[in-house]
Amino acid sequence: MRLALECPANLLEEVQPLGDFDFILAHLVLGDSSYADYYRRSTRLKILDNSTNELLRPCTLDEIGKADSLVGPCDFIVAPDFLWDSKATIEALPQTVARFRFDRVIPVVQGDSLEETLGCASYYWSLGFRRMAVPYSLLTKPTDSVGSMAKARGQVVFRLEFKFSLELRLHLLGMTTLEELHKYRSSRVVESVDTGSPVLHGLRNLRFGRDQLLEKSLPTLNQMPTKYGSDQVQDVFYNIAYLRRFTGDW
Repeated sequence: MRLALECPANLLEEVQPLGDFDFILAHLVLGDSSYADYYRRSTRLKILDNSTNELLRPCTLDEIGKADSLVGPCDFIVAPDFLWDSKATIEALPQTVARFRFDRVIPVVQGDSLEETLGCASYYWSLGFRRMAVPYSLLTKPTDSVGSMAKARGQVVFRLEFKFSLELRLHLLGMTTLEELHKYRSSRVVESVDTGSPVLHGLRNLRFGRDQLLEKSLPTLNQMPTKYGSDQVQDVFYNIAYLRRFTGDW
């Protein structure tokens, strides 16, 4: 499973080389020139995200387009999605495809029930999409435990794998638990994940495997401390190395 890491702009030079590809947040590209400059210079595969998780709404297509022009063109664009709302998410897709081309767009699976969520994915499949993104918050609330989130997303992932088999490729939007990622090591459709969790925990002097994981009542990036020292950065490196034990090698 390929790994992308989210971190504050002042840690990009240290953290990003430890990931496999770039997962870029559109709202930060537009709001932070140092963040945009780093990814403009990057030569790795780039996925531009719509920032729904951080803003609780997606960036507009104009905002995404501007971010893409500043750091790209990116290889893939995560289509605008609306939390727990498959109807609004699906309705926004045609304009996204028209703007950015079908082969660059990754649609996001959404829904407020398992049936609706699977129906959303089936609709994408009928349109010809073979790569989709699956949020960590599917079928759960921000106040739910990370264990509940892992269980809910796992239901969706394994049902999609059973239904669509080897042609499907899934990107996981965010991390819940290490155990969830470990379960996907045998999956033949889960190809990548983006997460800021090892960075957040490290910046709080929390280590994977030793300390309890933080809940996700707030988006991970929004919880990251702005002040930290070298010992916290060392904990970040430790967590990334520890996480690799669960994602496996690509």
